[in-house]
Formats: sequence, structure tokens, C-alpha cells
Amino acid sequence: MEFLAIFDGASATESYSRTPTIVPQQALALLNSALALDAAGALADALSKTAADDGAFVSAAFEAVLSRPATRDEQDACRGFLSAGRRGALVHALLNHHEFVTIR
Repeated sequence: MEFLAIFDGASATESYSRTPTIVPQQALALLNSALALDAAGALADALSKTAADDGAFVSAAFEAVLSRPATRDEQDACRGFLSAGRRGALVHALLNHHEFVTIR
């Protein structure tokens, strides 16, 4: 699968070792690929079913994607962004967040 190859997916015919690299194509793939956009939309739809308002949605999205609560500043910025009703776009932005992409 080309998307996995961009992110150095291990070959099934080898020892499953992975040599990590960071190349611009990785950021572009997360930003522009149909896979990332579809995943963001599906997650936004699922979170919308349980989130009563935008604040609850932001909290749920941060927990689901980044495994941490949003700070007060992040809550405020995200609620302002959501005033246009763009929940899928917010989740897509979180999928491109350095805390999601970087392994700590």
C-alpha cells in the first residue's frame, strides 16, 4: 500500500524492522490523502453522536486523537473554529498535529 510505504512500512518478506525517516511526502500524505480525510470525517461523525455541544466535541476529539485533554487556549481556539461547523476539518487538523505524528 503506497500510503504505508511513505511512512516506511516494514516489508512482510523481511524481519519487520523499520528504518525511520522523515520526509516531506509524509506530511503531504496526511494533509491530502483520501485515507486521512475519510478517517477524520468518520471519527468526527462518531464523536458528534456523543458530543452534546462544541466544547464536548473538542474534548472528545483531543482525547481520541492526542490522548490528552485540550488546554484552555486550545478549547477556545477550537470552539471558534467550530463556529463554522467544521468538525471533520478539526479532527483532520488534529491528525496532522505533531503530537499525533511523533512517537514519544
